[in-house]
Amino acid sequence: MKQAFMTSVALLSMVIALGGCHATQKHAISESSSTVTKKTSTKISNQESSKASQESSKTSKMASSSVASQPMTSKKSESRLDTLNAALIKVIGNNKKPMADGLDSDSDNLNMRYTTNKYGYTIYYSVGNTPKNFNDGTVASEKPYATFSKTAYSSMDKADKAVPYIDPKGLPAVDLGNGRKAYSDLSAGSSGLVWKAGRWSVMVTSVTGGGIGENGVPATKKVMALFDKYTLPVPNKVGGVLFRATPVDLSQTIIWQEGATVYSLGAHSTETAIKMASSVK
Repeated sequence: MKQAFMTSVALLSMVIALGGCHATQKHAISESSSTVTKKTSTKISNQESSKASQESSKTSKMASSSVASQPMTSKKSESRLDTLNAALIKVIGNNKKPMADGLDSDSDNLNMRYTTNKYGYTIYYSVGNTPKNFNDGTVASEKPYATFSKTAYSSMDKADKAVPYIDPKGLPAVDLGNGRKAYSDLSAGSSGLVWKAGRWSVMVTSVTGGGIGENGVPATKKVMALFDKYTLPVPNKVGGVLFRATPVDLSQTIIWQEGATVYSLGAHSTETAIKMASSVK
């Protein structure tokens, strides 16, 4: 009996000991698993944080690159003619004037002066060595390359008669090619080729000695080409263009009538005259 009791106690002690060992191992495994999970979670979190930081840095660089690649824009500065016209408006009001200087490119040394009388005004355009104030007294010593005038008449009929309109009706035709023709108007010592363009008559003269002249036809073709490119103001009744095949001083003139007012533009070159007249507003 006693021996059997002792055997039972021994067996019970072994069971308790084994249960405690199993519990300790289970706790250790749980702690180890928790540690691994925490380390893995921390590693993943760090990796994600690093990746997010890299993406943010990449996005920032791309944004900076995009901004740097965008062209810088600035408002175009006011031209020299705009500045002078602003001063001109103060003395002649919103009366008509050329809005283009007629030069091949804007000149920083463009100068302007004007004169007035009871019938209207005349504006003088010149290019000096330096830009000067509007209507500066010294600008009068500069040779103008163009002038623009307004003259008021007492009636439309008188204004109409002041325009050098030439009717080519009845004059002999001259074939210019490409389906175009002009009409020969001969006078003492010179000749002219004249044609109609809407309400305008256009005449190109050349010194000849009895004929049209070697430069008459080429000059006329050049003028026609410019008329295809630019549009002159529309006169109430008529307008007259008088050009020389070889320009001299302000020989290239464009004159038109609006009511009882006549506008006149003279220039040193054919193209300058047409450019400026087509810009009048």
